[in-house]
Amino acid sequence: MNSLLLSIPKLLTMKTLFKFNCKDLSIILFLLMFNLFMPVYAQTGVYTLNGGTASQTNQTYNATLTDQSAVYVLNSGQLTLTNCTMIKTGDASNVNNSSQYGINAGVLAASAGQVTISGGSVTTNASCANGIFATGSGSSISMSNGTINASGASAHGVDATYGGSITLNNVNVTTTGSSSSALATDFGGGTVAVTGGTIIASATASGSHSAGIYSTGNISVSGATVSSNGDCGGVIDGANSITLTNSSLTGALQGIKMWKTAPMTGSATVTINGGSLIATAGDAFLCYRRDRPCRNSIHQHERRSQCKCRNREYHECPEFQYCLIYSKR
Repeated sequence: MNSLLLSIPKLLTMKTLFKFNCKDLSIILFLLMFNLFMPVYAQTGVYTLNGGTASQTNQTYNATLTDQSAVYVLNSGQLTLTNCTMIKTGDASNVNNSSQYGINAGVLAASAGQVTISGGSVTTNASCANGIFATGSGSSISMSNGTINASGASAHGVDATYGGSITLNNVNVTTTGSSSSALATDFGGGTVAVTGGTIIASATASGSHSAGIYSTGNISVSGATVSSNGDCGGVIDGANSITLTNSSLTGALQGIKMWKTAPMTGSATVTINGGSLIATAGDAFLCYRRDRPCRNSIHQHERRSQCKCRNREYHECPEFQYCLIYSKR
């Protein structure tokens, strides 16, 4: 009888332990599965600021290794650079990590890192080497009175993803490769605000996918000149926006193209106040939807997923949930 009584707590303990182990095992399996879909990369920086505050003046940072940035600021670090030179060579190991998280960029701000650049230059000459890149909410880069030159495929001049933000003031930006728009927001959206400067996507091949402005977030340009030598002046993907104020935007193809590459709700919006919009070889505005043919009666004969809006003062493609406001001065 005593042995039976002693065995009951033992059984309860084993049962409890079994339950704990099953729960623990499920957590472990979940974490393993979750990690399979997490980005895996080994980002480094010639100069890295992991939290804290720092300032650097008249320095040169030259990154040559794969997945290495000239300057990398993370974990709420705050860095001020004055008249510094950032140089990046060496291709990225993975184009997706570069496009989404800025791996291999000249200057990278992540996980609420903040970089302020005054004067100086950022030069990249490699595949998947964006000029400056801010990724994640709270991450930001501000640059004034400098230059950004990005040479190589899939290398934007500036890019913001997942809620990052970039501000330029009198900065000249040039890209030369394919899939290398000069000003860009990408995965998860972001914000780019530009005042002054000359912005050029200089790739001349038609279909280079190198626009002057490529927006999957909110991009505003004031008092600047923006152009693409081989693609559209501006492109909006999804329910996002481009705002132009007293600026010149020129596209070798369309002036501004609006389309969607994924399901969306809401409208893509372009607001133009003053300045000029020039389309060298196509329409000033083009609405384009990939997932079904245009059903507007005036375009039924085309039988293509394309709709060209006609009215230049105020025009709307309700079929495609795109609208624009264009103010002439």
